[in-house]
Amino acid sequence: MLKAHLDDKHLKNEFQVLLESHHPNVVRMFDIFQDGKNFYVVQEIMEGGDLYQLASQSNMIFLEKEVIEILEQVMQALNFLH
Repeated sequence: MLKAHLDDKHLKNEFQVLLESHHPNVVRMFDIFQDGKNFYVVQEIMEGGDLYQLASQSNMIFLEKEVIEILEQVMQALNFLH
């Protein structure tokens, strides 16, 4: 659990970067707020679960081409956010 306050300058900067980020491979964040104890993040709905769930909770076997496509998308997102 995140133990910080929104008035923390570094944390606010990180949230601002995510709020302003618009990239097809990055989940959109629309808002974040705090009620004193908890942070709440309003973000884009991502139907179908995440990649970890897909890989670990199914009998799905990824082809090499699919792995390359997934890794390219992840790297594009990391490059954008960096």
